[in-house]
Formats: sequence, C-alpha cells, structure tokens
Amino acid sequence: MQIGVDLGTTNSVVARLDENGDPEILENERGERKTPSVVQFPDDGGVIVGTTAKRNQMEVPDRTVPRVKRHMGDQDWAVDIDGEEWGPEAISAEILKKLVADAEEATGEDVEEMVVTVPAYFGPKERNATLNAAKIAEFDKEDIELLNEPTSACLRYGIGDTGAGTVFVYDMGGGTFDATLMNVTPDGEFEVEGVKGGQRLGGEDFDDELYDHVRGEMIDAGHPDPEDNSAMKADVYEKVTDLKHDLSQTESGSISPMVGPGDTFNIDLSRDEFDEITEHLVDETFDYVDALFDHEKVDATKEDVDELLLVGGSTRIPKVQERVEDYFGMEASKGVDQDYVVAEGAAIQTELEPQGGGGGSIVLPRDIGLKTVDPDNDKETFEMILSEQTPVKASESKRGFRKIDKQSPKITIEILEGGKALAEENDKLGEFELKNLDEGSDPEFEVTFTVDEEGKLHAEATNLDTGRKAETTLEIGLTEKEIEGHIQRSEETHDDSVTRD
Repeated sequence: MQIGVDLGTTNSVVARLDENGDPEILENERGERKTPSVVQFPDDGGVIVGTTAKRNQMEVPDRTVPRVKRHMGDQDWAVDIDGEEWGPEAISAEILKKLVADAEEATGEDVEEMVVTVPAYFGPKERNATLNAAKIAEFDKEDIELLNEPTSACLRYGIGDTGAGTVFVYDMGGGTFDATLMNVTPDGEFEVEGVKGGQRLGGEDFDDELYDHVRGEMIDAGHPDPEDNSAMKADVYEKVTDLKHDLSQTESGSISPMVGPGDTFNIDLSRDEFDEITEHLVDETFDYVDALFDHEKVDATKEDVDELLLVGGSTRIPKVQERVEDYFGMEASKGVDQDYVVAEGAAIQTELEPQGGGGGSIVLPRDIGLKTVDPDNDKETFEMILSEQTPVKASESKRGFRKIDKQSPKITIEILEGGKALAEENDKLGEFELKNLDEGSDPEFEVTFTVDEEGKLHAEATNLDTGRKAETTLEIGLTEKEIEGHIQRSEETHDDSVTRD
C-alpha cells in the first residue's frame, strides 16, 4: 500500500487512494482523522504518540515532546529522556511509526511506500532530517518521496489540470507558515518561483497569545496563576484552543477555566478582541509575503496571481482569510478542507511520477555560502555563493578566496546557511579541506556550490594556481551509524511496552 503523510507540527494526517482513485483519510486506532504530533515517554517505559500524549503533556512536560517539526534540521536540539538524547529525527520517527501502524490496522495492508510532505521553505538540512526520520522508522530511501506542501495542495485542487498560470499558496498550519509562489507550465508541471516561511509561526502561537491573555485576566481577578498548577494550565490551554475554534464560527464566545477545586472563572471574548490580540501574528505572515514579492529573483507581482489557495487549519480564522483576500484582491479557493488537503494531495502523488526536489522545480529558501575573514577587522563573515530563491540544480562559483594563514598547508572551507552578515549568526552545514598546499604560498581559490534535486549540497574548491581540487557532498545531519543506533534504541524502547495511543 502507498500512503500520503502530512507530517504536521500540531497534527499529522494519513491518506491513500481508494478503489476509485479518490483520496481518502485513514483514521487512527481511536477513530480520529488527525493524530496529534505529540510524543511521550512514560516513566515505566515505552512510548505513547497522539491524543493521550497530548492530553497528559502538562502532567509530565519533561517527558513529552510537542511541536517537534519546528526543530527539524537543528542538530543542537534534543530532549533528555533518562540520560539519552532524542533529537528531532528520532522523535519524528516515532510519529511516523504510529501513523504507519494505524494505517496498516485500518486497512489490513502493509505500507510499502509513502509520500511525506514538507514545507516549501525547508532547506537541505530540514529535508535531510525528514528523510532520516523515515529511515529511523525503518523505511528505505527508495520507498520515500518528499513532496512540497504547496505542490501537494495544488494536486488536490487539480490545478495542474486546468492549464498554465500563477498560483499563490498561503499555508498556515498549527506550527509553521509557508508563502509560496508557483508557476504551472502548459503541460501541468509545477515550478516554484519563490518561497518564504517561518518554522515557528502557526496556530499554536495564536493559542499561546490567547492563553497569555486569559492567564492575565485570571491573575488580575485575584485567582491563582495557572503556570503554578499543571492541571489548571492544561485546562486553560484546552479551553482557549476551543475558544479560538469557536470564534472562527461566531462573533463572541466564553470559557470558564477552573481556578480551584470545584470553582471556575468566566471570561468572555469577542472576535474583534481575539483579532486584536493576535494581529501581530497575522502581520508577521505578511512580512514574509511582502519579502517574497520584493525579492529581486521573483518576477511576478501579486497582480499576476491567477489562483489563490488557503492551506492549513489556521487559515479558517476569519481575519486571516480577510487579510489574504484583501491583499490579493481576489477570493481564495477553499473548496477542499484545509486540514486534509495536503495529505490528500500526497495520496494523489503516490500514483504519479516523482516530482523531484520535494515537489517540482524548487528554490533555495535561504542563502548558502562560506565563512570568510574580513582582512580589515578580522571578523568572521558570511560570503554568499548560492542566494535564496535560486532553483536547485543551479551551480554558482566565486573566486578571489585566499588562505588566512599563509604558512598553512591546507584551507578549511566551512559551509554556512542563512545569509546573516556575521558567520556565527548562520547555521553551519559542514566543512571540507583542500590539502597539500605549499607553505608560504598565496594561491587564489574558486569555490563552487550546487544543490541537487534531492537537496544534497555539492561543494568544490579549486586552487587556481595549480588546478588541484577538493570536493564533498554533504550528507547533512545524522550519519548512517547514528541512524542505525536510533533504530536499535527505538526497537528497545518499544520492547519495554506496547502502549501506543
């Protein structure tokens, strides 16, 4: 069986094609169409993924991991569980295992291949981390395809079947935001012209703002601070999330969080008040949208957009819809459920030729370059080689680089991603060395970077005096040995308990 997986920050969804070739959502073992992307490690062993983990997270916060998608690609992030570190790949693998197990239980068939969706702004390190998560979940590389979430949404809407045009996808889920400009070619192929996004911007941030507001109201009224009581905090969070959903349907709502044994406190909130509390978050999404259209490599303007798609559950918020449609001066397509459109599109992709590059011709979301030293002040700076919005498979070279230490027989090339002026403000992707240089020499070097359609970075340095070269292909993230270690640890963890959710 082939499945499409929307591996989300807040919730994850699985779909497949039914016997008529139509996408259908597969329910988990609780009969739910969405599985919370929350992983918990009980004190007595095993692992729990999903609703129970989410419900109990305030009780055991140190052993519960929500929102792990926000950390994909960050090799410095991990949670400590009984003295062992679990990074984002290992945590995400547990979610994938749960999704696959539930899909197999629902259908009675084995999952052999899957299409996993990723935000279009995911760069090489985030994409490779997602692939490694699937490997830890014991899927071979050839059985996994990454698909850009905007491309997946376009497939579900059938946009490739309606002819050429320009599509803008405003995608805000529970934890991430994606603004993507796509061109549909006459033969129905998708080409990403530009992408901007935030890995920490989504519906859960709206929940956080609403929680802070309610918490302030409770404290001002003389009630205990919910931060001091995990049960109260969990109760407030659950109620403000429900209130957020209610305010997408009605003009006002109220909640009554508990403030003590058998005692509650009533709080009324209008939609206008909610909009005011969260306005800065909506503004932040449009900072990304403006930056996308302002980029020198993006030729299209917002007036060129032929089709406007809203993707992600958070786009149900009326103010979000209003702002998007006002910005583009057109009505957005909302004919497919925003919560399921990505998973359903991924299911459609299971029967199509691989898109390549995670969903059509994609672009780099961030600048990639190397660390250099400013000779005037000895500051370590960032030198761009590949700029953001450059299509993958493009190759760029720069020359004029020289050794810092003239007596050194080698030069170390540190590869960075981010585009910030100072080297330390960027993410390090890796490094390689050009060796056997004459001591005391001052050769000029040329550096060439290429990102292939799988998101791997190929780097080459050439000594222009001798023609001698050094090159590397960065396998960003975990090594194969580390992946094998995570697989073994996961198997041992599951042996402790068969409890799932």
